[in-house]
Amino acid sequence: MSLLSDIAGIGLSAAAEVAGEAVTYARGVTSIAITGAIQGDTNWDADNPQPGLKIGERSADWLIAFSQIKDGATQLTPAKGDTITTSDGRVFRCLPFGKQHLLFQWVDRHGRTWVRIHTKER
Repeated sequence: MSLLSDIAGIGLSAAAEVAGEAVTYARGVTSIAITGAIQGDTNWDADNPQPGLKIGERSADWLIAFSQIKDGATQLTPAKGDTITTSDGRVFRCLPFGKQHLLFQWVDRHGRTWVRIHTKER
């Protein structure tokens, strides 16, 4: 890992301790307890059906330590249809966004220890 990735990881870990929340990550019948998930959002430009008309969409994003998304010893990569449920019962479905149809992005591209998962609240 690079020094920059190390610094990003330390900062995200500290933010997760202060602003993170406990959520449940689920795929089918598999449920995983996640601690320190940080909720954010991203504004995306959507395809423009008419010239001069600006259209966009917003995803509810979750910053999660990638190492927490495990089913036993199996590391899971976020997939379309996975869900994130908050402690108050709100459910967010993992969906691709933007012109590149991104489902998730690495927050620290070199170390790949944190992931930003794009979701939509159901």
